[in-house]
Amino acid sequence: MPYQLIIREEADLEIIEAYNYYQSKSPGLGERFISELLKRYEEIANHPEHYSFTDEER
Repeated sequence: MPYQLIIREEADLEIIEAYNYYQSKSPGLGERFISELLKRYEEIANHPEHYSFTDEER
């Protein structure tokens, strides 16, 4: 069973900023960035033992 990955608001804002940056460099590049990011999120949720993580709430 995959874990639930929680993305903090600060990270979401940085992701949007990165998306906009990549899109400004080359149309479609931001979409590729998001696609790869979502693949990594899925990988982390399915195999958290391969990564460092914290269950600490702030």
